[in-house]
Amino acid sequence: MLVVVSDSSPLMNLAGIDRLYLVHEQFGEVIIPPSVWDEIVLNSDTLPGVSEVRKAYDAGWISIARPDNT
Repeated sequence: MLVVVSDSSPLMNLAGIDRLYLVHEQFGEVIIPPSVWDEIVLNSDTLPGVSEVRKAYDAGWISIARPDNT
Protein backbone atom coordinates (compact mmCIF):
# COMPACT_ATOMS: atom_id res chain seq x y z
CA MET A 1 0.00 0.00 0.00
CA LEU A 2 1.03 3.57 -0.64
CA VAL A 3 1.43 6.25 1.97
CA VAL A 4 0.15 9.67 0.91
CA VAL A 5 0.06 13.19 2.28
CA SER A 6 -3.29 14.96 2.06
CA ASP A 7 -4.72 18.38 2.62
CA SER A 8 -8.16 18.95 4.08
CA SER A 9 -10.37 19.20 0.98
CA PRO A 10 -10.33 15.57 -0.19
CA LEU A 11 -10.68 14.26 3.34
CA MET A 12 -13.58 16.51 4.26
CA ASN A 13 -15.38 16.04 0.94
CA LEU A 14 -15.17 12.26 1.09
CA ALA A 15 -16.02 12.16 4.79
CA GLY A 16 -19.00 14.43 4.14
CA ILE A 17 -20.50 11.86 1.76
CA ASP A 18 -19.53 8.86 3.94
CA ARG A 19 -16.79 7.73 1.56
CA LEU A 20 -13.64 8.47 3.57
CA TYR A 21 -12.94 4.73 3.60
CA LEU A 22 -12.07 4.99 -0.11
CA VAL A 23 -8.88 6.87 0.76
CA HIS A 24 -7.87 4.10 3.15
CA GLU A 25 -8.69 1.38 0.62
CA GLN A 26 -6.74 3.13 -2.14
CA PHE A 27 -3.67 4.34 -0.25
CA GLY A 28 -3.49 2.63 3.15
CA GLU A 29 -1.90 5.20 5.43
CA VAL A 30 -2.61 8.91 5.06
CA ILE A 31 -0.34 11.52 6.60
CA ILE A 32 -1.60 15.03 7.25
CA PRO A 33 0.36 18.05 8.46
CA PRO A 34 -0.62 19.52 11.84
CA SER A 35 -2.17 22.53 10.09
CA VAL A 36 -4.55 20.22 8.20
CA TRP A 37 -5.55 18.48 11.45
CA ASP A 38 -6.20 21.88 13.01
CA GLU A 39 -8.26 23.00 10.02
CA ILE A 40 -10.41 19.87 10.02
CA VAL A 41 -10.77 18.95 13.67
CA LEU A 42 -10.04 22.05 15.73
CA ASN A 43 -11.48 24.76 13.48
CA SER A 44 -14.33 22.88 11.80
CA ASP A 45 -15.89 20.95 14.65
CA THR A 46 -19.44 21.43 13.35
CA LEU A 47 -18.81 20.49 9.71
CA PRO A 48 -19.89 17.12 8.32
CA GLY A 49 -17.07 14.59 8.26
CA VAL A 50 -15.11 15.77 11.29
CA SER A 51 -16.04 12.74 13.37
CA GLU A 52 -15.08 10.40 10.50
CA VAL A 53 -11.63 11.97 10.28
CA ARG A 54 -11.22 11.63 14.04
CA LYS A 55 -12.24 7.97 13.84
CA ALA A 56 -9.70 7.37 11.07
CA TYR A 57 -7.02 8.97 13.23
CA ASP A 58 -8.05 6.83 16.21
CA ALA A 59 -7.96 3.74 13.96
CA GLY A 60 -4.39 4.61 13.00
CA TRP A 61 -4.63 5.04 9.25
CA ILE A 62 -4.52 8.83 9.39
CA SER A 63 -1.47 10.18 11.17
CA ILE A 64 -0.11 13.66 11.80
CA ALA A 65 3.44 14.60 10.85
CA ARG A 66 5.30 17.83 10.23
CA PRO A 67 6.69 18.27 6.72
CA ASP A 68 10.43 17.81 6.44
CA ASN A 69 12.22 19.89 3.83
CA THR A 70 15.40 17.83 3.82
